[in-house]
Amino acid sequence: MSEPKGVYVRYFKRFEYNMWRVHAFEDDPSADAYIPQDAVSITEEEAQHLSQQPPSSELTKALEEGIAALGGRGLSRYPTKDFKEAIGHICVNSAHLEVSLRTTIWHLAGISAEVGMALTGGKLATNELTQILLTLVELRYPHLVEPAKAITKRINTLNDIRGRYVHGIWHPGKDGKVLVGKTFLARTHAKGQAQEVSLDEIYGIAEGYLKVESEMLTTILMPLVPKAQK
Repeated sequence: MSEPKGVYVRYFKRFEYNMWRVHAFEDDPSADAYIPQDAVSITEEEAQHLSQQPPSSELTKALEEGIAALGGRGLSRYPTKDFKEAIGHICVNSAHLEVSLRTTIWHLAGISAEVGMALTGGKLATNELTQILLTLVELRYPHLVEPAKAITKRINTLNDIRGRYVHGIWHPGKDGKVLVGKTFLARTHAKGQAQEVSLDEIYGIAEGYLKVESEMLTTILMPLVPKAQK
């Protein structure tokens, strides 16, 4: 259980699930807020000894229940299945929004899909695409500047929150609350990096992508599409 050279760890034991369990924290004062109040400081030798004990029946049952709540797969991690499903809606809807964003840019620029993919495909970030869209509107369709500004601002805001939900670390909080955020900032446990999130908030972001995509298509793209001859 020896730590990498240059990294110092403090070990604690806490009585959980009818057995003593080991908890390790970086030897940094900023980690103190994350150490349970009922945890008991122990030596590395005692931590090694405790970590070799078999799990109690209570712990085994809790682990099995946790796996079931995570979707019944042993390789699953927190959050629970309902939160994962909500996050999945964000991923699906944001992907569709990005396709529509590229398509709108091609129409604004008056170029084919093949040329458009050569220019806007690859690794352009969403905020770069929204800037391209806004620049094209300013150059070619000045009467659409204000709605375009509002739409691109909403897209960028949604994408910032998406990054937090999709790339953040999820963990359980007190009283059944669900938290997401960064576990570490540099070498410190910066306070306030994790925030409480509800299912309604996650679904609100997923729905936000649908709404802003629809507004972009109806306000900016559709007026540019040639009307079919009757």
